Amino acid sequence: MYLGTRAEPVRRGGQILSEDYGKVAFLCADRTVHLHAKYGAHYRTRIPRAGRDLAFAPEAANLLIVGSSPDIYRCGRG
Repeated sequence: MYLGTRAEPVRRGGQILSEDYGKVAFLCADRTVHLHAKYGAHYRTRIPRAGRDLAFAPEAANLLIVGSSPDIYRCGRG
């Protein structure tokens, strides 16, 4: 899967963020998180340490990222 970078996704399929599959988040091996919308790449950010998995909490609209450290990174509304 091509994400506009040479980094491969950590896990296949990404995390679906909307009910109509229009928004998807991908966690990549180079510590970046790619957010895609229906029209393509929307935003890219980098996390401080390597991530292993991500999950979406729809009630708070937060994307939660965990990795090899005990830290949990949260992307979303303040």
